Amino acid sequence: MKKLLILGAGTAGTMMANKMRKDLTSSEWEITIIDKSEDHLYQPGFLFIPFGYYKKSDIIKPSQKFFTSGINVVYGSSEPSIPSIAESISSSGFTSST
Repeated sequence: MKKLLILGAGTAGTMMANKMRKDLTSSEWEITIIDKSEDHLYQPGFLFIPFGYYKKSDIIKPSQKFFTSGINVVYGSSEPSIPSIAESISSSGFTSST
């Protein structure tokens, strides 16, 4: 089985994971996304909070809500570093190949 690893579940990472899950067969591809937080922040919404258009609950949602089924999600350190990413990759069953 081939494995695709995406670092970061912001807008781009989430879109890529969902697009790849749609385009790649689950029998051939395992898709994993690693992010530091279980919450997705809709950053443009922060502009509207002081004016009363949005509340905090309008712009902060569980990130799992935005992934289609068949995507593995790993939540890591609040301060990602190469060692913590490597540890997350290792615990997810990914191995390097040369």
